[in-house]
Amino acid sequence: MTNLPKPALPRIRPFVLLVLAGLTGCTNDASPPSMGDPGDQPDEAEATHSRAVLGAPDYWEPAPEEGVELGFGWDSRKGRIVPNRCISMTPVRASGQVARASLSEVTDTSEVMKSLNVSASVAVKTMFAKGSAAASFAKSSRVSAQSTTFLLDATVENGVLFAGPLGPADEARLAYPSLEAKTTAARGDEASRLTLQPWASAMMDDAAAFRAYCGDAYVSAITSGARLYATISFRSTSSSQSQKVKTAIQGTYGAVRAEAKAAAAHAETLANTSLTVHNLQVGGSGGEIAMSKDALLEKLKSLAGEAEESPQFQYLRLTPYSQMPEWRGTDTWMQTEDEFEVISDYYWQLTNLDDEIETILAEYKDYNKLTGKTETELRAFQDDVLRLRRLIHSAMQPDREAPAAGLRAPAAGGAATPLELFAAPKTVFKAPSAIDMALLAGNPTLAQLADELAAASPFGNPSLLRINLPIPGHVSTATDEATLRKAVVDWYVRPRAKRACDRDPTEKDCLTNAELDDVQQLVVVRAGG
Repeated sequence: MTNLPKPALPRIRPFVLLVLAGLTGCTNDASPPSMGDPGDQPDEAEATHSRAVLGAPDYWEPAPEEGVELGFGWDSRKGRIVPNRCISMTPVRASGQVARASLSEVTDTSEVMKSLNVSASVAVKTMFAKGSAAASFAKSSRVSAQSTTFLLDATVENGVLFAGPLGPADEARLAYPSLEAKTTAARGDEASRLTLQPWASAMMDDAAAFRAYCGDAYVSAITSGARLYATISFRSTSSSQSQKVKTAIQGTYGAVRAEAKAAAAHAETLANTSLTVHNLQVGGSGGEIAMSKDALLEKLKSLAGEAEESPQFQYLRLTPYSQMPEWRGTDTWMQTEDEFEVISDYYWQLTNLDDEIETILAEYKDYNKLTGKTETELRAFQDDVLRLRRLIHSAMQPDREAPAAGLRAPAAGGAATPLELFAAPKTVFKAPSAIDMALLAGNPTLAQLADELAAASPFGNPSLLRINLPIPGHVSTATDEATLRKAVVDWYVRPRAKRACDRDPTEKDCLTNAELDDVQQLVVVRAGG
């Protein structure tokens, strides 16, 4: 396999946009800045040239729970606000309400965080404390490969507040003045660009001091409104029934309103299905907490009105200081795949794996015993998983931060196939028992920790650890090796891999058909046993 170049991280992930009943004004914009980045409109050619030369992209992050103000600094390696305003700016408001929603299938906490655009540094921070509402929701949602789970993400935004150049006497102004005012330039727009505060500019040559006081980026825009996160989960012992319920959920919560006959059929299916609904609303007011599938649908219909009545900050646009024309300092903005990306992904995958093993052990009689580890082996495997989770948690103290340099070790996989990397595929994986536990227990550097984890699975992909698990009995009744190997990969790996490819084809979770065939060869089955 040839490694693909990785894009800058953190990055915004595209949403799947769907029309929901009761959410008006929907847009086909695929990213949180629903107002078309109005902050980039003045001097667009100059700004584009600056970004092309300096090469540090801005991105959007869910608003932190501890609060934020426009112009505050941001530390990309700690995933937190720096409560100092180091730029001279005027707040500019672009009004107008926009609604969007996505409904997607998810397998684990890590996938929920990626779908909600939670950066790696915030995902690590959430191991110990509050990050953003999105990260906290992902952490508390009990997503499992042993169930079918849909993630619903509905947002109504009341425009964008962004940082504009100082005007002669204006404290604030509108992005789109009235038609009469458009006969002349809006006062202050000719100033064209943001500048650093004089004291911050003087500190620029001392990279450590500047980052301590200002961070490595600033909050250049904020969206407000209301956002509803929800997971809808169910379990089924029949593949045909599972597909029927999936279709009903997609038709009820995610697709264009179905015809009356289809809607009635969906309602009947869901009425006869035990659904687990977990949700969190950020912003908005009034109404009841959505504790059922019907209440969730009603909440979607009222979200736009609630967003207008009682909005709350939803997204931040974070812009590196290195984009500013006067910048002469060192760019410490994380642009490459970093240690936090590897560590957070591994930790949250292991957290879900621990829960899934517990579920399987409790219901082992309902699983195909020709696949995965035996009951005794699963208990030992679960102990290994817990030991590794403890070591990662201990190594990642709250004051740890990613170094400026990105991950140095090559991603597992390289030019070799998984079978070449792991000479004894009968062991299934080196991870977690073959990871150097002594190293992790000895206060390793972030690079050492990430290197150990990245090398522990083919393609550096911890989600592949699930091929150690048996599949539910209803998934396949075959007894031959080839069919069972394919069934394991199709159940635990393929759907997640294809969703990753839809989000970002350069993600390590995204696997080609040839790579999935290689993974099949690593699956151990006891055909005929």
